[in-house]
Amino acid sequence: MKRLLVVLALISSSLFAQNRNQKPNISPEERHEKLVMKLNLDEQQSNRVQHIQKEHHLKLKELKETSKGVEKLMRSEIQVLRKDLNVKMRAVLNKEQFSDYKRMQSRKQMNKKRPAKKGKHGGSRGR
Repeated sequence: MKRLLVVLALISSSLFAQNRNQKPNISPEERHEKLVMKLNLDEQQSNRVQHIQKEHHLKLKELKETSKGVEKLMRSEIQVLRKDLNVKMRAVLNKEQFSDYKRMQSRKQMNKKRPAKKGKHGGSRGR
């Protein structure tokens, strides 16, 4: 009986950990609406930004499909795509909006790089 409880506890904790690490599934439309709200875009800017984002998304998807297994090549190509995206966004946004956009991007990158939280003392139990 104790073994069964231990196995169930291990399974449930691993399932909980997997669910915590999954990214929330946000549609491109929701992401665009969020950007429009945060940057206070007018209708013309919104349409142009949406077009730029769709184009970027298609290029990124194509790159990921063609570069499977070649991580270093894909990283450098993604950096080129991001720079291209930023150039296009700079042309559409005013200075204040673009600085807010860059701030939003840097926060997003910082959240990706942040390691998963461990226990109170950072290690495993029972040392």
